[in-house]
Amino acid sequence: MITINFIAPLLWVVGIILSLIAIFSIVGNADLAVGIIIISFGVLSVIWSSIANKSLSKGSELRKFTGNFLLCSIFVLIYAVWSILDGIFHWQSFMIYFGYGVLTLTFFMFVFAAYHILEIGKKFGFELQANNIKKLVRDKKLQSK
Repeated sequence: MITINFIAPLLWVVGIILSLIAIFSIVGNADLAVGIIIISFGVLSVIWSSIANKSLSKGSELRKFTGNFLLCSIFVLIYAVWSILDGIFHWQSFMIYFGYGVLTLTFFMFVFAAYHILEIGKKFGFELQANNIKKLVRDKKLQSK
């Protein structure tokens, strides 16, 4: 017997495939169609990250991390929009450097977010507990000899 648990995901997949076919047939240009899809996901990422950021406690580590993720998403979205516009207008002047600048800022934000993750790992990680367990095991082995 086919259940709703099978039909719902199937309808999602069919809907996504039909949406993709519609976008490609309406736009006609594969690069532009893929760009539109990428920007759609980027906008969705920014929206959901903003909602998540607002729902978290002010000053919490998770909110800071979500803010970093949000900024990274915004910079990637800006670069995707710029890339599509560059494909349409074929910029050859200083506008090329704008894209490089956005991409550089994006990677700076990723480095900053990665450092923040490292700090969260040090603060909430189990390194101290793991070291204590190793010490206890080592001491127990020494005592048994």
